[in-house]
Amino acid sequence: QRGQPSVAGRRGEAMEKQRSSRYGGGTQVEVLPSGFGRSDVVRLITQSLRALGYHKSAGLLESESQIELLSGDVRSFRQGVLDGHWDDACSRVAALGLESIEAYRAVQFLILEQKFLELVDDRSFGPALECLRKQLVPLGALPEQLQRLSSLLLCPQRDELYLRCGWAAIGVEEDVRLAARQ
Repeated sequence: QRGQPSVAGRRGEAMEKQRSSRYGGGTQVEVLPSGFGRSDVVRLITQSLRALGYHKSAGLLESESQIELLSGDVRSFRQGVLDGHWDDACSRVAALGLESIEAYRAVQFLILEQKFLELVDDRSFGPALECLRKQLVPLGALPEQLQRLSSLLLCPQRDELYLRCGWAAIGVEEDVRLAARQ
């Protein structure tokens, strides 16, 4: 019929009407007929493509959709962790938009714990002790956590340190394990 929108046109109008602010902050999210947010679906597909090794396709999807898998803040934070720039990574935690101060402190604790462990591994006991006293203690960690960390300063051999930390070998694996715990 003339003057009536096509089925596809009506579906497009319905999608347009389903825009909502479900993430708060006034951010408009396009909701697909399936009920999922468009950006969520694109991010899931992008993540899956990368996991399968299709990095160029994932990059093309990000470019065409203008939806990045990771925001700039998250990407900078992640890179700081992977590069072992612990203080930089800690300074970027606030930009992650965590829901509570407890979550903020827990993430900072994990980062600084890794910094401490690497200092102990490097046999840099002075800086490790300073990290423990000036950075980890103020986060309000449990006394048991702090005792466990301080006891690592007494490990006579790296092998014992690795065993007590659960490290199979020193190197990139620890950074990846920390990134996975996020």
